[in-house]
Amino acid sequence: MPNLQETINFFFDSDAPGSIMLCLDPLRHYRPRSQNFITLYQGSAPEEYFRHRFIPDNIQAATLCAYIPDASLVRFDIPDPSVLPKPTPDTLYTTYVDRELLPYLIANCNDAAESIPLRKTTFKAQRKETPPLNVYREWEAYRIFVSEQQYRERLYRCDPEFRTPLIVAQTEHGYLFFSDNPLGQEGLREYARKVVDHYFDPHPGLSFLNLYEFPYITAELVPLIDLSRSFGTLWSPYRFTSEVYTPEHKLPQGFREELKPIISSELVPHADDFMHLAKYLHNWHRTHTPISEANMDIYRLLAIKETGYINIHSQPFSFDEAFRPLAEQLEQTTQVKSPEQLDMKRLEELIKQARQLADYFLKDEFDVRGHRALERMLEDPREKMVIGHIELPSSAKSALLDNRSLYFPADPEHGTVEVYAQLSEDRRSILLSPTPQKNHVCTVSVPQPEPPHKKKNHTPHL
Repeated sequence: MPNLQETINFFFDSDAPGSIMLCLDPLRHYRPRSQNFITLYQGSAPEEYFRHRFIPDNIQAATLCAYIPDASLVRFDIPDPSVLPKPTPDTLYTTYVDRELLPYLIANCNDAAESIPLRKTTFKAQRKETPPLNVYREWEAYRIFVSEQQYRERLYRCDPEFRTPLIVAQTEHGYLFFSDNPLGQEGLREYARKVVDHYFDPHPGLSFLNLYEFPYITAELVPLIDLSRSFGTLWSPYRFTSEVYTPEHKLPQGFREELKPIISSELVPHADDFMHLAKYLHNWHRTHTPISEANMDIYRLLAIKETGYINIHSQPFSFDEAFRPLAEQLEQTTQVKSPEQLDMKRLEELIKQARQLADYFLKDEFDVRGHRALERMLEDPREKMVIGHIELPSSAKSALLDNRSLYFPADPEHGTVEVYAQLSEDRRSILLSPTPQKNHVCTVSVPQPEPPHKKKNHTPHL
């Protein structure tokens, strides 16, 4: 089988008629791979090869793009190829076509034997399985198709070919795809910032996050790439709600096996878990995600609450002055010459105070998932609250906020006795007692098990 240079030599050194088939974008935005960009053909029925091989190959390549390029598929029939300028082995095929072949054909008035718009022939190919419409509706469908391609052309800044690797985000909603084009890069940065900014939200909408790379483009993935931008609006270009994710069962077979892991996070509201993800996204060259001052304060407070340790020499944060006396006492307590001199009781008391102070600021100044103030939880209609085995309805949560007692009747089935619940004086906890502690009482009904469904004696409507 001849190599590429042998094929070129045979074509340009021959005096037998031949054809040159080109995919030409007048603005040079689209550059398909070499065999789709230029094909040298010698043989009978070049029009058959052009229509049944060159055009379908270019349609297939174009459908792997972000949009169908505004290019033309052109066939030149050359009576004597030996008169054409011949490319040298070190000349790029794009340079040869732009600077040598096309200027020669134009100068010598070589008209194209066929010229077909790539968008139009792709539209026709995609409509083959669609029932035929009348002429007006068919024209309207084509107008909408072209309009969509022009819109996506503007979105992708006239860069039709997807760049890889794709970045894939996996959550409980499915998979989200970002290209390595500027549009996808911007989407990934927005997504990373949203995840980090809302990491500690009471209802972040995500329970875990895995980031991967995927190495190539397939026809099945094309409509899924950068979908978050397609759902965007004028005021919010990117949307990351559940509908922009793709469920795993809709992905190509073997997709998961090709994923290359980048980072994983359970999005747990703990100091180390937050910093593990936030620091990576901050340093990653694809995102450079900033960490807000509020999140850094939450991170420092969580670290103190979890460890009881205050690093007096670390970078200052908003609550430095409140912790400084405790930090100095902790430092003095731990500066001993031998372990026997360490006052463990004093150390434990200071650690306890540090944790309590951090918890106070977390609940008073912020609304952190897993560390919320009781009143905020009661005010939140999305927050599920359970006493015993009973989930509190919104009326019961309102009663507690109104400084009333809740009465729970005895429930022999669950082995519970009657009890009253009310907020403590500082409104930071719920107290249970055998008698009401407030003047007004609201009864909470015990949920009754649903009766077994009776057998229907009639045929249900279909």
